[in-house]
Amino acid sequence: MGVTLRLNLRKLRIFRQKRQKLMSSGKKNSGAARYKSKFNLEWKNKYPLISEVDNDKHSFHCIVCKRNISCSHMGLSDVERHLCTMRHSKNVQIQSTFSLPTLSNPLTEKVKRAEMKIATILVQHDIPLAFADEITPIFQDIFPDSQIAKSLSSRRTNPTQTITEYIVPSLLHNLLQRLRSSPFSLAIDGSSNVDKMSHFTFRLFDVNRGSVCTQFVDMSSGLDDKGIFAKMDEAMTDNNIPWTNCVGLGMDNHSINRGCRDATMSHVHSKNPATYVIRCSSHLVHNIAEKAADAFEEISKFSVDDLVIDLFYWFDKIRIKNLIPLEYAVGRVLAQFSALKSYFLANDEKSIRFRRLYSRFQDPMTEVYLLFYQTSLRTFVNFNMFFQRRDPVLPIINEEINSFLQKLASKFLKVQTIKAANGDYTTLHFKELDLQHTDIDLFVGMTTKTHMCLLFDEGDIGEHHRNIFFKSVRAFYVQAMEYAISNLALNDELLQNARFLDFHSRESATTSQVEYFAKRFINFLGWNSPEEIDSLSEEFVDFQLLNDHDIPKETWAKATILMDGNDKSYHRMDFLWQYISTMKKPDRTQRFSLLPKVAMLALVIPFSNIEEERIFSMVRKNKTTTLEPNQTTKGSFSTGYIHYALNFSLYF
Repeated sequence: MGVTLRLNLRKLRIFRQKRQKLMSSGKKNSGAARYKSKFNLEWKNKYPLISEVDNDKHSFHCIVCKRNISCSHMGLSDVERHLCTMRHSKNVQIQSTFSLPTLSNPLTEKVKRAEMKIATILVQHDIPLAFADEITPIFQDIFPDSQIAKSLSSRRTNPTQTITEYIVPSLLHNLLQRLRSSPFSLAIDGSSNVDKMSHFTFRLFDVNRGSVCTQFVDMSSGLDDKGIFAKMDEAMTDNNIPWTNCVGLGMDNHSINRGCRDATMSHVHSKNPATYVIRCSSHLVHNIAEKAADAFEEISKFSVDDLVIDLFYWFDKIRIKNLIPLEYAVGRVLAQFSALKSYFLANDEKSIRFRRLYSRFQDPMTEVYLLFYQTSLRTFVNFNMFFQRRDPVLPIINEEINSFLQKLASKFLKVQTIKAANGDYTTLHFKELDLQHTDIDLFVGMTTKTHMCLLFDEGDIGEHHRNIFFKSVRAFYVQAMEYAISNLALNDELLQNARFLDFHSRESATTSQVEYFAKRFINFLGWNSPEEIDSLSEEFVDFQLLNDHDIPKETWAKATILMDGNDKSYHRMDFLWQYISTMKKPDRTQRFSLLPKVAMLALVIPFSNIEEERIFSMVRKNKTTTLEPNQTTKGSFSTGYIHYALNFSLYF
């Protein structure tokens, strides 16, 4: 018995030593036999969304989730457990939305990948899809040993299907997800012409790019104001996009959009009264110059538009193009004025257009008028160029409008008159002659003055011509000032409060400016408690105390935009606010959690329709005899192709 006890104690000691050794090595249950389940190819027949994994017989590949998952523990039960997970169910739902193909064959997947790349490169470089008919035989000839090239089917119908059924739905899904949770502005291209295509775009803050971007969504035709709004409302409702997210509306100045009754603007305000609507500032600048030119023509009987248009059509056959826009056209005419004058005075044609041109070049005042337009239009062009910037300029619009009015007033009003207004140009009595410059002091440009004096000294013109000219100039400036004051967004409350968005002017901004946006868009922001407004005010003061060096050099460089041959520069505020939203406190918590939300909301509010007009222009260029307005319905290839072409750079 003692021998047996000693043997048992020895075995127990050896067992403990082995167990301690195993525990120190980190292994568990090594004393028991361990078995791993292997992937069974028959499982694919029951569940087509899975496949085997190369070099790993204990795992399976989920085609939908695009990941390898172990099945070594419970085999088929591991597969079924994964198929019931929320992640897999969500991916299946997304796949059904996009109509993505189920690819289990590696070669098929590689072929589809190549076809998608071909479709992408065609759209990216605006190459006709008909070119796809030539790609497949070329690739098969160049790469005869490639199984991928042999399996390609990239003729025009295949890229069409790839774009409309696979790529565009994916892009639209990402866009709609952001629109459901982010503030945005909606822009439309409406018109009283019901045969015209109406296009819908969204302007939103893309946190991935760190900037405000505009994206094309859809287009339709044959719609009046009610039809346009119904189309917008249908798109918002069908995609579960709340109207409270729509903080701005951009549109042309047609009565169909802005009339008091049954206008698109009225319908939108019935859904969200807080939506801000601004008249397209760039179009207003054109209208100001046009009204001024009409007043000039009424007295002088000289129409600069008629002159350059007549020249354009007269020389159309010999391809003298690019005479419009007006400022460039006037410059071209003046550069060739002597040659044009010699041409028309040396020939004798009986057409009405030629006789008009002959009469104009025979008049010595024509060159004087053109010189005046060349000088005076520069003020309008510079103002218009400001509204054609791609970055959000909402913070400085109010300041820029005042600067334009001051420049315009200085052309014909005395300095004392301008100072007396103290920045409130609505109080200017600009029509009173006593407050205006004398004829000799009216701004017409040094070149204009010099040339007119030369003609007067040589006897080509008389005092009567000079009087008519100065009277026309005075009417030009008065009409421009009157229309500008009546139609520009002077004393606009939102524009005045948007000043806080300018990082360079943060110290002069006020808390009330931020609170204005928080109160106006309270339905979107959802800040109802005084504590949240107090926190917002505290963050704003913290923002005001920031120094320029708190923003990294890389962010400043990214936000810098060079202009005028790199002699001048400005900074994009959206890039700066994107960085501010990521700043941290010493404890690594978010430094600004409320203020950037207000800023990003305000930055997407439209200031003009120029960016949208660029998109609308591309849509119109893609209209052909086979792309009639009634064919541009939702889900059509035309809409999908244009959406992909316009939004490509935003995703890739």
